[in-house]
This record gives sequence, C-alpha cells and structure tokens, in this order.
Amino acid sequence: NAHPHTDYGNRVALVHNGVITNSYHLREELQAQGVHLASETDSEVIAHLIGQYLDRGDSLRDATAHALSRCDGTWGLAVLSKTHPDEIVVARNGSPMVIGIGQGRTFIASETSAFSRYTKEFIAMQ
Repeated sequence: NAHPHTDYGNRVALVHNGVITNSYHLREELQAQGVHLASETDSEVIAHLIGQYLDRGDSLRDATAHALSRCDGTWGLAVLSKTHPDEIVVARNGSPMVIGIGQGRTFIASETSAFSRYTKEFIAMQ
C-alpha cells in the first residue's frame, strides 16, 4: 500500500492508516461513474471520493468529511490538495493519530515515536 494516493485529477494526495471495510462497494460505484483506479487499495478510493466532492464545490475539509461519511471502517489520514496548498486535513476513526508541534514545523503520525526526536509536544486526536 504505497503512499500517497491521489484522486483522478491529481489534486488530492493522502496517506491512510486503517481499513475501509466497504471499499469494494465504493470502488464499484466509482468505476461505474468512469473513474479509473490505479491500485487495489482502499486508500485510493478515499482520494477519489474527496475529488468528487471537490468537483461539487466543497472545501477540502468538507470534501474530506463527506467522503469519510461514506466509509465504514477505521482510519487515520492526512489529506493535502494542490487547490488548497495552505491546508492539511487530518482525520481519524478508530486508528490512532497524533499531531506533533515543533519549532516552525508540525508532524502528523500514528504514533509519537515517528517524531519524538524532533519534539515532545503533541496533540492526541480523539
């Protein structure tokens, strides 16, 4: 499951930790709408769903929330977009997610050991 995964317009990139249990159904729906999926991963399905909501005019945050409302399972993910370069959307459901706060930089990971040599300050998402 190589990361990042992108949407069909290459506007959205995301990294995902978890399992989307209804990804097969969502994949079939996307393919029926003409979306080409380059991999077999559930992460790519999320990226394409976010892209569809961006097409409808949603903000990156709202597009991510709408896409995730259609997903069953667990996730910790971070989403970036070319069309919203100053934003990173972070979400979790079941999977751990922490945000590290360093001097002039921020870290996003599933556990603090990923950034503990750079900062000890973090927020554990609930």
